[in-house]
Amino acid sequence: MTTNNSALKTFLDRVAAIVAGDRSASYGDPTLNHMRIADLWNVWLTNRTWGPEITPYDASMMMALLKFARCQHKPMSSSHEDIAGYAAVSDFISNKLRELREVVEDDRRAGETPKNRKKQDVQPHLYPRYDWDGEKKSETNEGIRPDPDKGGG
Repeated sequence: MTTNNSALKTFLDRVAAIVAGDRSASYGDPTLNHMRIADLWNVWLTNRTWGPEITPYDASMMMALLKFARCQHKPMSSSHEDIAGYAAVSDFISNKLRELREVVEDDRRAGETPKNRKKQDVQPHLYPRYDWDGEKKSETNEGIRPDPDKGGG
């Protein structure tokens, strides 16, 4: 037990030195830093045009916003590089999900609907689980495609 407790204490001492030292100097006060992050994330989540679920695309974009918040305290090349990286990841995710959506659409046109794949799970930001009035849609694939006449797709 003593060895495990010693290893745990060593680990926590290392973490404390990082959080109170380098990270504090780079990102500033943790409360202010996380307030900035929360503000940017709330703006993102409030202004996007799809349902309330956080998608993989949302996650990658919100991670970039985390880096933007850190730059508000101290602009750093490493954060700029991370922002560019998250932009690339976001583009990859968006393209991959679009490809998957096209596969589902092709399957559907051919009369095949895989039972284990729902369109809203393939690309939820293009196939919201909520209709245009905020009502939850059924869990089937029917009625999921946005209606261009109602401001969608």
